[in-house]
Amino acid sequence: MRLRRIVLPVIVGVVLLGGLTAVQDTVFRDRIENKLTDTAAAALSEAGLDDVEVAFTGRDGEVTAKTEAAAVEAGALVEDVSGVRVVQAFGPDGEVTGGATSESDSEEADAEATAEPEPSESAAAEESSAPSAEEREEAQAELDELRSIGFEHNSDVLTPDGLKLVDAVAASLTEHPEVTVRIEGHADITGDLAHTQDLSDRRAKRVLDTLVKLGIVADRLSAVGYGETRPLVADTPDPRNRRVEFAITN
Repeated sequence: MRLRRIVLPVIVGVVLLGGLTAVQDTVFRDRIENKLTDTAAAALSEAGLDDVEVAFTGRDGEVTAKTEAAAVEAGALVEDVSGVRVVQAFGPDGEVTGGATSESDSEEADAEATAEPEPSESAAAEESSAPSAEEREEAQAELDELRSIGFEHNSDVLTPDGLKLVDAVAASLTEHPEVTVRIEGHADITGDLAHTQDLSDRRAKRVLDTLVKLGIVADRLSAVGYGETRPLVADTPDPRNRRVEFAITN
């Protein structure tokens, strides 16, 4: 009888403690998810990606965008938020594998980086191949139509419309897999020479990085900034001088 009087309160206490712990865990997890969601949404808004949806399960994030390029950009931004573990990015056609990475993707990439490459005749043939004059002209004409890439004011952050144009550039380069391209950043005369040079460098590099995230092989690309040294309209802060151009190099 005495044993029953002792054991029953102990059992009740254990059950209550377990329930309290579960409630505390749920509350703590909700706080983490809400904080990460708010921080990620603020980062996306600052980058002009207000229409991107972001959600968290624990510290694992998920972003959904209307274009593949926006999904890549959003995934990279959210992945940089402090406390985020992994991010999955989704575009209109499903998950964007060229954007944010998962833990398994990172492990696979590490394994591939340490593995000995096997010689491939087809790969060697691709490396030595060069586009025909006709293909070069066609690709250059397409890229010339896509140089009005927009950025946030005084920043290297791409606008939503700018992301769409970079997405179109990636599609063009995919259709012409043999061409290599130099990405050229240009600025107007607003600001001193050092500032305009740095800004054009960063914008060209941002376009290159975004193209790589969209699946274009980095070895096909190079980036350079010319600052205000090559204006379309000289001696004036004409908006046409603020541009990114693409020059085929092979």
